[in-house]
Amino acid sequence: MVFGKYKKTQQPAGHGPIPDPSEHHRKDADHRHNTDMEHGHPRPKNSLEPEDIEEIFRREMAEPASESAGHEESAQTAFFEKQGLKQAEKEMLEKSIQDEKDRSLRLLAELENYRRRSARELDDAHKYRAMDMIREILPAMDNLSRAVEAAEKQNPDDPLLAGVRMVYQQFLRALENQKCVKIEALGQPFDPNFHEAIQQFESDEPANTVICVPQDGFMLADRVVRPAQVVVAKPRA
Repeated sequence: MVFGKYKKTQQPAGHGPIPDPSEHHRKDADHRHNTDMEHGHPRPKNSLEPEDIEEIFRREMAEPASESAGHEESAQTAFFEKQGLKQAEKEMLEKSIQDEKDRSLRLLAELENYRRRSARELDDAHKYRAMDMIREILPAMDNLSRAVEAAEKQNPDDPLLAGVRMVYQQFLRALENQKCVKIEALGQPFDPNFHEAIQQFESDEPANTVICVPQDGFMLADRVVRPAQVVVAKPRA
């Protein structure tokens, strides 16, 4: 017999009380927590459930459009200001790098010029190392040459003259071994680079032709040790 709208549910024989559904959900949550701990992946205390994520999404979507636009504009302004600062720093760094490159190129050019100058000076020092010695020897050779000329005029057959002439030739060979040679001037057109004119004489030779060499000149390699003293012809009056 049923009393009232609902009839009382009778508990089957041999069973305990009916379990509370909330108690079942709590035990299931504890089980998931324990399982996560066993696998080394504990759930954070403040982790969001799907329901929480949906609530946040609905709240964000309900934000007024004007407020969202204001935030976006502010973010863009801050972004452009920051980019402008970076652009200025970039230009400053590029200028500094270019200055350092120019400075390095100048230093390399100076170093290359110094290297070439040093190599040239070393080569000149080796090529002209005998210059000073030759300049000291030449006056003695001039005296020997004058003695030979005077002896040839007085006594060409004098045996002493042959010996002096031989000594003079030995000096010439020694100079040739040092790449020092006599400047050929007699009969050549006057050249101020190699000749030093000390006098002019009227002559049938073409004008500015060397007709006499009172003192020989010498060259060491491609450099004049001393110019030849010459007498130059001039046209007859």
